[in-house]
Amino acid sequence: MQLQEPIRIVAKSHALSIASAALLLGVLHDQDKRCSVHVVQNYTSAELEALMHEDYPVFILIDCAEREYGKLKNAVFISPKEVYDAFPAKKYAHLLVAGYYAEHIENGNALDIPDNVLQDALRSGVFTLSEPFTEVNSAFFEQLSCNGGLLKKLVDFAALINACARTGRAACAVSALLHDPAAQEEAIRAMAEYRQEVANAIEWCGKHEQIQSTVSIVHMHDYVAWYLTGSVAQHFSQEHALALALA
Repeated sequence: MQLQEPIRIVAKSHALSIASAALLLGVLHDQDKRCSVHVVQNYTSAELEALMHEDYPVFILIDCAEREYGKLKNAVFISPKEVYDAFPAKKYAHLLVAGYYAEHIENGNALDIPDNVLQDALRSGVFTLSEPFTEVNSAFFEQLSCNGGLLKKLVDFAALINACARTGRAACAVSALLHDPAAQEEAIRAMAEYRQEVANAIEWCGKHEQIQSTVSIVHMHDYVAWYLTGSVAQHFSQEHALALALA
C-alpha cells in the first residue's frame, strides 16, 4: 500500500485496536515513514471535526464504522483484523496476539486469533513456553513468556493494554508494546494504579450492593470512576446471574 507522508494513524481505545495501531506504527517506522498515532475513546462528531483540521495527506482509521467519517479526505478505513493482511510484519505479530488476548480477558469473548498471526508470533522468537503443549487453549496462553523488556508474560501485556485503555493512557500502551522502556515503566505504574483502583471500587461497591432476585445492582454515583464499571460488573457477575454497575 503506497501512502503519502506524514501518515496519521487513528485507533479506538480498545485492546485490539491499540495493538493494531502499535503494529502499524512499527511497520511504518521500519520503512522510515513519518507517522503518528492518535487514540480516540470513540469516533464522535467532535473527533471528526478535530481531524478535519489536521494537515495530514493520509489518515488510517482503525476500527471506525461511522458513516460520517467518510467526509475525511484521504482516509483509509481498516478493521483490526485487516491490518495484518494489509501490513504483514512477522516481527510484530505478537502485538496482535496480545491485543486479541487482552480483549478476551476484558470482554470474556472467544479467543479467535487468526492462525497465520499466531503462527508468525510463535515463530518470531518473542514468545517462549515453560512446558510443551499439545493444545492451544487458555493454559497455553497463560504460560507464554515474553523475551526482552520489562514485561515477562503475555498476560502482563494484556493487563497493561486493558489498564491503559481504561484510564485514558492508550497512547502510552502503543509505545510500551513497541518496547519503549520509559513507556513500559509508565504503563506498568498505570496498571498498578488501576488494579488498586479496582480493588478499592470493589470494596466500596460490596458495601453498597443491592440484590434483587439473582441480579446485583451497584450505583457508584461519583464515588467510583466511571471507567471501572466494567471491572466492577465483571466481579459481581461471578456471584450473580446478572450484574448492573452504574456510574
